[in-house]
Amino acid sequence: MAQEGWVMVSPFIHPREKELLIEGITKGWKIIRIVEDAITERRHPSKTMHAYCATGNLLLVALRHPGETGDKCEIRRSIFMKMNALAEKIELTDWRY
Repeated sequence: MAQEGWVMVSPFIHPREKELLIEGITKGWKIIRIVEDAITERRHPSKTMHAYCATGNLLLVALRHPGETGDKCEIRRSIFMKMNALAEKIELTDWRY
């Protein structure tokens, strides 16, 4: 579906999802990636992700906003579940105007 112009939405956590992310970048697919923390001066995407954002084909959506700190003791699985829930909410939203 991504090859037909659909947008992939995911945190791309699982190894197979990461493979799809890399494939999507190499093939120019449209991607929305959910990331855990806000993008700030100190926390920013890799050079590859930054360059792909510049093409207009990648949107990074943060689970947390700047200034919000996560509980360091929070179980990783619970964070991943929140990221997947946000991806699902984006996916199920009717974006037509």
